[in-house]
Amino acid sequence: MGSSIRGKPAYRLIATLLALGLIPMAHAITCSNVAPDKLSTCNDIMSSNIDDASKQQLISDLLYSNNRIPGHEFVRSWNMEISFNSAPQGVGAVNNGYIKDAWLKIISVMPSIILNGKLIGPGIGTILSKFNYQVEVPSGTEGGDCKTDFSLSGNMATLSTYLNGNNIGTGEAVNFETNENMDFEAVLSISTNIRVDHHKLSKYCCKKGRRSCLKWCDECKFSNTENRANQVSLKDKKFLFLYKPALTAQVYPIDNYQATSVGILNVTRYDAFELTFKDSYYKKYRYYYDLNTSIAPYNVLTIRANNFTSTELNNINIQSQNATYKFFVSNSQGCTLKYYDHFRNWTKICKLDINKTQVTIKPDKFQYKEDDVINVSLYPANTLMKVKYGSITVNAKNSVQFDANPSFNKIIAIYGGKEFDQIINVTKKDTWEFAMNLGVFSSILYVLYALIKKYWGVFL
Repeated sequence: MGSSIRGKPAYRLIATLLALGLIPMAHAITCSNVAPDKLSTCNDIMSSNIDDASKQQLISDLLYSNNRIPGHEFVRSWNMEISFNSAPQGVGAVNNGYIKDAWLKIISVMPSIILNGKLIGPGIGTILSKFNYQVEVPSGTEGGDCKTDFSLSGNMATLSTYLNGNNIGTGEAVNFETNENMDFEAVLSISTNIRVDHHKLSKYCCKKGRRSCLKWCDECKFSNTENRANQVSLKDKKFLFLYKPALTAQVYPIDNYQATSVGILNVTRYDAFELTFKDSYYKKYRYYYDLNTSIAPYNVLTIRANNFTSTELNNINIQSQNATYKFFVSNSQGCTLKYYDHFRNWTKICKLDINKTQVTIKPDKFQYKEDDVINVSLYPANTLMKVKYGSITVNAKNSVQFDANPSFNKIIAIYGGKEFDQIINVTKKDTWEFAMNLGVFSSILYVLYALIKKYWGVFL
């Protein structure tokens, strides 16, 4: 009968504690960590007749206090504290020689989110893998031996993690960073060596006579040493899609009147944003988040994003169109914009002070032909401002030029969050030519009419 040695020495202590009932077999979800206001609901779930998996899912949602913003730190802390005492359900164990019950599993990539059935990540974080195995050191006496000694002379396990084919580190928790989709592979290599000392019976003379041995006896003496090596190699994979949208956000004032500030919020590719003031706020969320439990019976957590748009507002009027929000607020103090994707967040302090400087746009004339050069003078002098004509936008001060286009009749200057405009008139070239030709032809007709009227009697 042989003895068993765990692949990781700490498991000896864990096995003892398990036997004494001092720690649970799995990272169980109970009501002990639920907030007091949700405790009654949690107890109702625990006492219901639904299956354990459904109970775990419902209680995990109660543990997750804010479902508008993903709680990656909560999930990371939870998953990192799980003690894996045996292979998770569905993970097959491998035996080879004296190596027994070897298993490997990628537990979690943190942070990550399940979105529309796909696992996504920001390209930076930690991948967590777990493994274990046992080495059974045999005992007893092998055939042909009078005595056999077995000992473990070598025991090594190396867990390497690869990202897109590149080795990124060893150990259970490995940090990574990339700007591509993530194809992870964990590779566990186990090698053991059992030393076997064989002892054989050897005859010796245990009673000697004068001329010969009177009695022969048997002695169990060391004969030779044998080394028996075993290897096991295990692999596991996990794939994540890169989620790294390019968010843009801007808040600027456009007017104020009678203690009301008017501003514009432009924000694109966000998953949530919160525009707050001292006495008011406007918040918009595109998802709500809950927790998915997996890898039974250990209850590994993964955040799941569910499509559901919701808004919250207080003491603010909003006019929205696509990604632009025009807002009216009575107290603009403390203006702060916080915007999020599933993994990151940014904060901007916004100022809604209106610059009262009046801008004057003075074209060199007000009537232009197509492709004429429009010479524009800008006031106040030496003041940088944004000037728009049609589809062209430039930063300029003092003066700027544009090619006249009959499709556009307005020049706009933007300064201090306010717009100023000037109307001009541009006509097409063929319009002028037609007008000229029509004028010449009309003049000829008029002269001819005058001549006929004057000399009509003579001709008769």
